[in-house]
Amino acid sequence: MDGLYRGIETSLLACTLILGLAAAATSTLPPSAPAAAVIATTLPMISVTAGEPTE
Repeated sequence: MDGLYRGIETSLLACTLILGLAAAATSTLPPSAPAAAVIATTLPMISVTAGEPTE
């Protein structure tokens, strides 16, 4: 049983190492699309105002 747990632990450590290397490699790559092709999204603003005070 100890061998099974050791194998699972080794597999998880290997996956962590691979994912860490992949994240580091992709963060250093240049962007695939030029800056002019980036689409800007503007969200509408919601404004809430109080009504006229009534007496």
